[in-house]
Amino acid sequence: MQTDDSALTSATGFATRLNKEMERERARYQKDLQDFERTVHQTRTKYQGKLRSRWPFHYAMLIYLDATAELAQLTEDLGSQRDDMLRYKEANRLLKAKEEELRRELEDELHSSSGWKREKERLESRIGMHTLRWAVSHRITIIDRVTFLSSRLEYGTRSSILKLRGQPGRARKACCPDERTQTEARRKRDVSHMLP
Repeated sequence: MQTDDSALTSATGFATRLNKEMERERARYQKDLQDFERTVHQTRTKYQGKLRSRWPFHYAMLIYLDATAELAQLTEDLGSQRDDMLRYKEANRLLKAKEEELRRELEDELHSSSGWKREKERLESRIGMHTLRWAVSHRITIIDRVTFLSSRLEYGTRSSILKLRGQPGRARKACCPDERTQTEARRKRDVSHMLP
């Protein structure tokens, strides 16, 4: 375990030294680069001044070549910007098409949901109308049955009354047993009154 700790310590020390050395190299490289750019700039200005005074045509050619190189660079940048713009326009067009499609789907969904509500209301009204028709027809059926039963009862009652009218003695006997004995007594009296 002690060897692992010492190996870790030496590794971190090595990494630290390596980082410091990299920083020094980086700083030296930056300094060299700045020196080089300064030297190039000084040389260019020195010789441009000499070219301008001694060979104005050559100086103009150098300016033209620099301008041409800069123009080529700007043209290349413009081309890449145009490509980016075309790419962005295409992406924008696709997004607008997707948005329009989603908007149509939303409108269709809203339309179908409102259509569903109308269909639901229509079906509910039809169910209500059928329920009302059923209730009316059911009541009419009940009234017809009651009328039929009452007419049968009335017919049965009339026929019973007519039968009873045709047989008054039997009806009285059947209805009142005390009255039967009274009727027999009355007949006997009537029969005895008729005899001299």
